[in-house]
Amino acid sequence: MSDQFEPLNRFLTDNNIAHFTAQELCKINRFSKPNKPFYNIPPENLWKNILTTLYFAEFIREFFGPIRIISGYRSRENNDRIPGTARRSKHILFKAIDCTPIKGDFKKFQGFSRSFWKSAEIFRSEEIVWLAEHNVDPLCMSLGEYQKNRYIHVDFQADRLRHNHWIG
Repeated sequence: MSDQFEPLNRFLTDNNIAHFTAQELCKINRFSKPNKPFYNIPPENLWKNILTTLYFAEFIREFFGPIRIISGYRSRENNDRIPGTARRSKHILFKAIDCTPIKGDFKKFQGFSRSFWKSAEIFRSEEIVWLAEHNVDPLCMSLGEYQKNRYIHVDFQADRLRHNHWIG
């Protein structure tokens, strides 16, 4: 089973993604059962799409603490099987993740995501440098909160003209 993840894990390592694996990016928790995970591996031509989102996830991890990806890539068919998902979900293009804190409380995690936008102009210099070094443009980001399910959605789209923050 792990052999199927080897090429994507190598791609992530080669692109300086240190804390996230192909397994967690490809697992669809909604369809997984105890001791029987469900995986959906993206086609190789989509792999580069996730990098900016994962660089930001690395940023979140660095400044907030460890996070767990609960959803990454979904095929169109699997996306359509989940009630309430967007027809044009960025998960289909492998541009989005849903994540939650591993330790700590969700309210603090929400506060971190909300303060990102409010304090963007006054971020500490090391945060600005970190984002610049990883070519992460916050104006191209969508950051959403699913309060009921206790996770944050992150995606990037290069042609987005301003950031988007929403609560669902």
